[in-house]
Amino acid sequence: MVRPMFIAHSDLRNIITDDPDETGKIRITNFSADKIRPSSYDFRVGKQYICDKSCRIVSFDQDRSLTIFPGQKCTVKTLEEVYMPRSRNISGIVTSSARLSLEGLSSVSTLIDPNWEGGSLFITVTNNGPYPIKIRNGTTICRAVFFEHAGEKITPLTAELMNTCIDNLTKNYKWQKRKRLYLWGAYAVVSSIIAGISYMFGNTNLATIVAGFLFFIGNRVLDNIERFTLLSP
Repeated sequence: MVRPMFIAHSDLRNIITDDPDETGKIRITNFSADKIRPSSYDFRVGKQYICDKSCRIVSFDQDRSLTIFPGQKCTVKTLEEVYMPRSRNISGIVTSSARLSLEGLSSVSTLIDPNWEGGSLFITVTNNGPYPIKIRNGTTICRAVFFEHAGEKITPLTAELMNTCIDNLTKNYKWQKRKRLYLWGAYAVVSSIIAGISYMFGNTNLATIVAGFLFFIGNRVLDNIERFTLLSP
């Protein structure tokens, strides 16, 4: 059994290449030698990101910045593309950048599978700080460490996997949006009936108060209904 070995220093520099003919190494396009650290490689912000619930991929120019507000989550596509060795004996772990973490921006740790040949990485970051954080195309967004282990033949993972995930998320968002509209319609009908009953009894002020109160708590009621439907078998 081969014990996993952490790759660092000169071993890391020797195992990374941008030459497509060197299939026994980690190929990184848009490779920059100064992004190799003693024990990791720093990945940079690419030109595409996803920041809204619709999972719509947005492109931005190098001169434009992306602002991530407190509590907001965004998925950023890396400038570099990654193709793991054909020997399938190296894996990677994506971690947060220390500098960005100090500002409050943390990335979700994820794996770079030994059979990954899908190109750019999709890195999800969250602003945990109290202030908006701006990032630009080409700035460091995360870092990855690599491990060497026993290799075996595995079917390559390509960009189609991420495209399928994004398509599924988009379809789910559209369905959730339609369901929300249906719930609002049903809620409006019930609220109108309740307010109408109050009006029929000759109390116009009560009807107005009831209608306003039901509208005010509408989002909270619908959130609880959606939560209940998700938890129900």
